Amino acid sequence: MERFAEQDRLEQMNAQKRRLKVAQHAREVERLIQEKREMYEAAMVSIQLHTVNLLSYAVFTDCCTASLFCYWEMYEATMVS
Repeated sequence: MERFAEQDRLEQMNAQKRRLKVAQHAREVERLIQEKREMYEAAMVSIQLHTVNLLSYAVFTDCCTASLFCYWEMYEATMVS
Protein backbone atom coordinates (compact mmCIF):
# COMPACT_ATOMS: atom_id res chain seq x y z
CA MET A 1 0.00 0.00 0.00
CA GLU A 2 2.84 2.40 0.86
CA ARG A 3 4.44 1.63 -2.46
CA PHE A 4 1.26 2.69 -4.34
CA ALA A 5 0.98 5.85 -2.23
CA GLU A 6 4.61 6.75 -2.98
CA GLN A 7 4.10 6.07 -6.69
CA ASP A 8 0.94 8.19 -6.70
CA ARG A 9 2.78 11.04 -4.93
CA LEU A 10 5.60 10.90 -7.51
CA GLU A 11 3.11 10.95 -10.38
CA GLN A 12 1.41 13.98 -8.86
CA MET A 13 4.77 15.74 -8.48
CA ASN A 14 5.68 14.92 -12.08
CA ALA A 15 2.30 16.16 -13.29
CA GLN A 16 2.77 19.41 -11.33
CA LYS A 17 6.27 19.87 -12.77
CA ARG A 18 4.92 19.24 -16.26
CA ARG A 19 2.14 21.82 -15.77
CA LEU A 20 4.69 24.37 -14.51
CA LYS A 21 6.97 23.74 -17.50
CA VAL A 22 4.06 24.06 -19.92
CA ALA A 23 2.98 27.32 -18.29
CA GLN A 24 6.55 28.64 -18.37
CA HIS A 25 6.85 27.70 -22.03
CA ALA A 26 3.56 29.46 -22.83
CA ARG A 27 4.79 32.63 -21.08
CA GLU A 28 8.06 32.53 -23.03
CA VAL A 29 6.23 32.04 -26.33
CA GLU A 30 3.94 34.98 -25.53
CA ARG A 31 6.97 37.13 -24.67
CA LEU A 32 8.67 36.24 -27.96
CA ILE A 33 5.49 36.95 -29.93
CA GLN A 34 5.18 40.35 -28.24
CA GLU A 35 8.84 41.10 -28.99
CA LYS A 36 8.37 40.21 -32.67
CA ARG A 37 5.20 42.32 -32.80
CA GLU A 38 7.07 45.34 -31.40
CA MET A 39 9.91 44.84 -33.88
CA TYR A 40 7.40 44.63 -36.74
CA GLU A 41 5.61 47.79 -35.62
CA ALA A 42 8.93 49.66 -35.30
CA ALA A 43 9.90 48.53 -38.80
CA MET A 44 6.56 49.71 -40.19
CA VAL A 45 7.00 53.14 -38.58
CA SER A 46 10.50 53.35 -40.02
CA ILE A 47 9.24 52.42 -43.48
CA GLN A 48 6.45 55.00 -43.26
CA LEU A 49 8.89 57.74 -42.22
CA HIS A 50 11.28 56.76 -44.99
CA THR A 51 8.43 56.83 -47.52
CA VAL A 52 7.34 60.29 -46.35
CA ASN A 53 10.93 61.54 -46.64
CA LEU A 54 11.26 60.10 -50.14
CA LEU A 55 7.96 61.63 -51.24
CA SER A 56 8.94 65.01 -49.77
CA TYR A 57 12.26 64.83 -51.60
CA ALA A 58 10.51 63.86 -54.84
CA VAL A 59 8.12 66.80 -54.57
CA PHE A 60 11.00 69.14 -53.77
CA THR A 61 13.09 67.96 -56.70
CA ASP A 62 10.11 68.12 -59.04
CA CYS A 63 9.53 71.74 -58.00
CA CYS A 64 13.21 72.56 -58.47
CA THR A 65 13.27 70.84 -61.85
CA ALA A 66 10.16 72.73 -62.95
CA SER A 67 11.68 76.04 -61.84
CA LEU A 68 14.93 75.31 -63.64
CA PHE A 69 13.04 74.35 -66.78
CA CYS A 70 11.11 77.64 -66.65
CA TYR A 71 14.33 79.61 -66.20
CA TRP A 72 15.90 77.71 -69.09
CA GLU A 73 12.96 78.51 -71.34
CA MET A 74 13.20 82.20 -70.40
CA TYR A 75 16.94 82.14 -71.09
CA GLU A 76 16.41 80.51 -74.48
CA ALA A 77 13.73 83.07 -75.32
CA THR A 78 16.13 85.92 -74.58
CA MET A 79 18.87 84.26 -76.63
CA VAL A 80 16.64 83.87 -79.69
CA SER A 81 15.60 87.51 -79.68
